[in-house]
Amino acid sequence: MKNEIECYDAESKPFGISYGNWTTKWWQWAISIPTLKNPMLDKTGENYNIDQPRPDVVCMLGGVYGDQDKNHPTRNITLRKNVSILFPVLNCEANSIEYPNLKTEEDLRKHVCDDIKSVVKKDCFINDMRIVPELVKSDPEMFDMSVPKNNVLGIEGDQTIKAYAEGFYVFIKGGCLSPGNHILDFEGSCEFGRLCAGARYELHIIE
Repeated sequence: MKNEIECYDAESKPFGISYGNWTTKWWQWAISIPTLKNPMLDKTGENYNIDQPRPDVVCMLGGVYGDQDKNHPTRNITLRKNVSILFPVLNCEANSIEYPNLKTEEDLRKHVCDDIKSVVKKDCFINDMRIVPELVKSDPEMFDMSVPKNNVLGIEGDQTIKAYAEGFYVFIKGGCLSPGNHILDFEGSCEFGRLCAGARYELHIIE
């Protein structure tokens, strides 16, 4: 097992696209899956690989949608050694369908910026080694999300909405976790501790 975990920085372009574009893909993936199979509502990890956009090179993970419950799930998953891992320790998104009082793009940006300023925890550990997350804005800043029926946003489904997002992410480079078992723990909280999100992943890495 290596002593250091190698991660992409916010200015990098993993696999030829910007870090911010990967976080946009994360939102598009997370919102596109109905509640019944949504990986963020999964307690065990069985749904983590549903509709992954680039499973050959990147595995996207997540915690839970932010609420006041601090009992986060433990998920058990198996990944190949050469696959990179992207997840938000805590991220914030806004759109004018959920927030009809936010009329303009600037309103959406300000709402998310205020949420980010209220973050009081963004902890991440792999095998008890602390990893510092990167603050990343969506790229493009305003992006489309396809919302299905029975969606996690609780809004009318079968529509495409525009959103803005920022968050604290970790993007682990493929190949830096040796074959075997690893523990990934992360937790974030915003609104000065009122809302929290997080998860524990028991990672089984194979060749």
